[in-house]
Amino acid sequence: MSKGLPKYVFVRYGSYLYRRKLTGHPAASAKTGLIQKVLCRVGEGLPTLYEQLAKFERRLETGHQTGTFGQIIAEYLTSQRLAEKAPATRDEYTRIVNKLMPVFAHMAPRDIERSHIAMMMDQMKARVMANRYRSVMSDIFEYAMRCGHLNENPAKGISRNTEHARGRVLETAELQAALNVAPPHYRRVMAAQALMAKPRQSDLVALRKEHITPEGVVIVESKTGRRSVVAWSDLLRQVIREALEASTCEHVFCEDLSARKRQRKRKAPPHACGEQCSAWTLDSIRLAHKRLGVDFTFHDLRSWAKSNHANPESLGMLPRYQRVRKIEPVR
Repeated sequence: MSKGLPKYVFVRYGSYLYRRKLTGHPAASAKTGLIQKVLCRVGEGLPTLYEQLAKFERRLETGHQTGTFGQIIAEYLTSQRLAEKAPATRDEYTRIVNKLMPVFAHMAPRDIERSHIAMMMDQMKARVMANRYRSVMSDIFEYAMRCGHLNENPAKGISRNTEHARGRVLETAELQAALNVAPPHYRRVMAAQALMAKPRQSDLVALRKEHITPEGVVIVESKTGRRSVVAWSDLLRQVIREALEASTCEHVFCEDLSARKRQRKRKAPPHACGEQCSAWTLDSIRLAHKRLGVDFTFHDLRSWAKSNHANPESLGMLPRYQRVRKIEPVR
């Protein structure tokens, strides 16, 4: 033990090294019985050292396997690096990480090569989504480098798949037919997205009653923090009024829990805001849209509203949107 450092911690090549003999421990070497782990760089300071040391010793006590990519992923999911990302990004990264676990969790980080990542991307049918997987792995490797687990990022240097803009054109008749058969709670979410055009899915489900003002609906962009106002139209006012009457929580748009209970025969999820409704999530919108069985995505509603294909006679909307400073009227 070096002077002034915790027990079993030494300075080696500019890093703090944890070195301890625990013969028979799953993390120990079968030959020497030693456990060795680089905790962090000396330049990162003692607070980082003690934080990493506490995490590592907790893993030793619980007997979890150390030194695998799965362990790094588990640390990444609770890290400040992921917590600082926008809510929508965190949700997407977490969903992708859960898909990566069965493939790479058992491997040692240094055993993952560029060819493994490239092979994964080539085998995925959705080439755009493959780029997202590559980005998530790259971010995890960057985190591992900062923690002293790796010296390089194997995800760098792999070319991204070519991405093309989605060419699907949603016809007004398709949208009207979907609105006619959609359950009331989901119909209001779809109609609001088509009427306002601007909000992302994450911004739409995050709408609270405090965002409903006399001037219009306040949209807070999750990625930039920018605030803008969608001015009232008669149809938008009607949709929002119906949503507020059906909501028993602080959110504007809520999912019908009673219908979901009847379908799945299970208790309400942890995010429930009331006995009969809960705030929509991106996953619940994805499932509701899938159950609707339509041949277009939820994102296509946003594109439809901004296009020249919008039919004002069918939905009471103008096919164009006037942008004046931060107020975007929808007539």
